[in-house]
Amino acid sequence: MIRKKSGKQKILEYFLSHIGEVVDGKQELQRVSGISEWARRVRELRVEDGYEILTYRDKSNLKPWEYILISPLPDREKASKWKRMNQIRRDPQYGARERMLALFQENVGHVITKDDLQYVSHISEWARRIRELRVEQGYRISSHHDRPDLKLGEYVLETLEQTPVQDRIDDKTRMLILERDEFRCVKCGAKPGNGIYLEVHHITPVEKGGNGNATNLETLCNSCHKAASGTDG
Repeated sequence: MIRKKSGKQKILEYFLSHIGEVVDGKQELQRVSGISEWARRVRELRVEDGYEILTYRDKSNLKPWEYILISPLPDREKASKWKRMNQIRRDPQYGARERMLALFQENVGHVITKDDLQYVSHISEWARRIRELRVEQGYRISSHHDRPDLKLGEYVLETLEQTPVQDRIDDKTRMLILERDEFRCVKCGAKPGNGIYLEVHHITPVEKGGNGNATNLETLCNSCHKAASGTDG
């Protein structure tokens, strides 16, 4: 018995025969697939199967219903990441914040996008949960404010190590210090990226009477911060 091709298979075959070309979803994909939910199938090919299909969000000259398949080979790593995200999202033991943290912890040093976080958390206030992870739990999560190599809506958990409670600084103060120090380590001049991230350091430790005033705070890279923390106890 010969099994009929699904609408998704027909869409993929059409893309593969038009690699690098603009494909019109309304006119072409709906016709070749014979289904009304062709847009959902394109999303599945992109997100679940790992095919690099550009949309209007990637190229400004594309219309919302136009797409371009870049490569015939799917990104298996991307597809595996989505599968794991789906498992995290459906795990009943996790709350929204715990789902986001689980995703970060499994991808330390790698970019996690706003879309990834919205998907696994399944809430609209995902940005507030990031602030909670940073300020309340001390996770070093960088954004485009901290690293110029990150785009708006991209985040990186720099390390699994959490900032000690006494050293945690609220986001507003942290940004003020980073801006004041021009997003450079005041010791070595390093900028963030390529394994380097910036931290706001208490010059005089809190346990030795230091406070959270701007005069007692400075920007250090992770290497200089580790050295400073080791010398001041």
